[in-house]
Amino acid sequence: MEVIDIDYQADRRLNWLSNPIVKSLFLFTILTLQCMPSVAATVVISNERSGDLVFMDEFGDTSDVIPLCGRPRGMARHDSAGTLFIACSDDNQVIEFNTQTKKITTVFSNLAGATSLALHQATKRLLISNEGHAKATVIDISSGE
Repeated sequence: MEVIDIDYQADRRLNWLSNPIVKSLFLFTILTLQCMPSVAATVVISNERSGDLVFMDEFGDTSDVIPLCGRPRGMARHDSAGTLFIACSDDNQVIEFNTQTKKITTVFSNLAGATSLALHQATKRLLISNEGHAKATVIDISSGE
């Protein structure tokens, strides 16, 4: 009959922690992970019927509802933190919205049937499709023209 020393087997499995380099890397990894901020996701949805902008957290719970405009449709995110462009089709405008302050910062008017948006990050141009008008509009977001 063979007798196995259980403590000896456990010591062998944990032996890698006795290496000072491995132990340092292990502790560094644990400390780094504890110091990292947790990442929270936020989803922004335009509600075409109510005219609201709905904010949802990573669990699917509504965190905020902001009355916005008539029939918000397409959205485009600017590369800067917290800027969102939203087409307001019934109001014939596109708004620049700050998701941090939850306020409208700029209104681009006279855009009949603004529906879909795309932002060309390199040139800072906003491309807008105009529903029912068979055209597209391009706005330089730096100048507003």
